[in-house]
Amino acid sequence: MPHRQRWSAKKTGIFFVILAFLGIGMLGGSWWYGSHTAPKVDAARAVAMDNGREFLRTVPLPSGSTLYSPLKEELSTYRRGPLHGVKTHITWHTEYNAPGTFEEGLRHFEAVLTQQGWQRREVRVPSVLQQEWARPPFILTIGDRGFWQYPRSHRFSLMLQWDWNFE
Repeated sequence: MPHRQRWSAKKTGIFFVILAFLGIGMLGGSWWYGSHTAPKVDAARAVAMDNGREFLRTVPLPSGSTLYSPLKEELSTYRRGPLHGVKTHITWHTEYNAPGTFEEGLRHFEAVLTQQGWQRREVRVPSVLQQEWARPPFILTIGDRGFWQYPRSHRFSLMLQWDWNFE
């Protein structure tokens, strides 16, 4: 085999050995990250579950509000990566009927939430049908679900989300 071809084969072999070491290192790093981060996620999720339920139990609603649908709780996981199978996201959802218009309800929530330290989130596509508020590690979405003229009332939804990655 000529010198040039041998050198090319040698470089190819070295390239594949380096590639194998990098692959093994990435797999090992991914495993290490997942095994060391999963307990932290579980602990943070337990605290978030208590705080989220407590917030939804004690949130000051507009006067005259009545429960329309009970509180639903949903846990979800990452599909891929080192945290595959770890429950890293919680969503709580409930709906209420309240007298007045949705805008009146939003004014009520704005006063209450700013007093509790929540900040209004500006979304990419503004909507008159919902508002988002953030207080890390939570995001609260207040949505309009309908308006009735007689008697003058509206239905609104509260959706509280916790995500491991939200800071």
